[in-house]
Order: sequence, then C-alpha cells, then structure tokens
Amino acid sequence: MGYYQQPPMWNPQGPMYVQQPRPPRSFIGSAFIVLILYIFFWIVGLVLNIVYLREAKMEQYATGYPPEGKGCLIALLWIMGIIPVILSIFGVIIWVILMIIAANTN
Repeated sequence: MGYYQQPPMWNPQGPMYVQQPRPPRSFIGSAFIVLILYIFFWIVGLVLNIVYLREAKMEQYATGYPPEGKGCLIALLWIMGIIPVILSIFGVIIWVILMIIAANTN
C-alpha cells in the first residue's frame, strides 16, 4: 500500500497558514545605550530609559513573554533614575533644615 499526499483543502480566502508568534525583541543593546547616556547626559538617559521600558512592556504584551533586557531597563531606572532623585530631594531637605538651624543660632 502506497502513501500519497492529500491535496490541500479548498479555502475561499486562500491557503490556510498557522500564525506563529514572533520571537520577542531583545532590549540588551538598548539598556547598554541607556547606561552610557545616563553617565554623560542624565536627563536624555532617563527619558530614553522610560521610552525603551514602555516598548518592552508592549513587546511583552504582544508576545506573552518578557523580552531580554527588560530587567536591565528596570534596574537602570531604579539605580540611575529614581534612587538618585530621591536622594537628591532628601539632601536638599537636609540642607534647608541645616541652613535654618544655622540662621537661628546667630
């Protein structure tokens, strides 16, 4: 008994294809660029980090998997973005308090 290939089923909309999910985009290179920008141009690095992180979240939503480098972007946002701002605000508050104390001691 021989085997033969069956003809494809007729589909009025054309051939039937199974749509396969595309692999998620890698953001490791983007994270490296953001790191360099944080060092030389802090505000540009912060803005670009937020843009890339938003793209990574959309990529995760589209594919169902977190893309490579998303964790790096989150860590950079915290280490180079959020924590320095919080420490700077805290430093300004301490400086103002010390100036008020110094002004009242004279």
